[in-house]
Amino acid sequence: MIAAPICVAVALLTYAGSDALIWGHIFEAHSMWWADPQYQAGHKAILWGLLALGAVALAGCGLRWSAWYAVTFYALSQGGGADLLYYWLDGRAVPAALPWLDAPGHWLIAHPATPGRLMVQCVVGGLAAAWTARHLDGAPGSRRVAIHGAEHAPHPNGQTCG
Repeated sequence: MIAAPICVAVALLTYAGSDALIWGHIFEAHSMWWADPQYQAGHKAILWGLLALGAVALAGCGLRWSAWYAVTFYALSQGGGADLLYYWLDGRAVPAALPWLDAPGHWLIAHPATPGRLMVQCVVGGLAAAWTARHLDGAPGSRRVAIHGAEHAPHPNGQTCG
């Protein structure tokens, strides 16, 4: 079992799925645009709750895995990954323009936000996260340097965190 990447995948699906269900099927379907500020506040609360829940769930794997989860989940969710999943889970095509992602607060490398650019950013971000995870615990063939001169022992119950 690979706990940290699974936690990121579950959190991304939960974050995007809750957005598709609540925004797409309640607010959007009933033209409740007036309630957008309240919805966005609740959506951010879900984001922070998933960040905290995953970090705490991975605490037994060590602080570095909790931090890896938090950075990876936040970067993928705020870098357009959750928006791509939102449309895919809802069975709709991703629009050609995503202007809300060009606003401050999103981790986009290239503007304006388009489906192709988001896909490239998510693939590059996912590869960077995978490379970091591979080297985090000194996987075979990695070049991990001991921290403070000591390697860490394997998890006592044999759990594989990443």
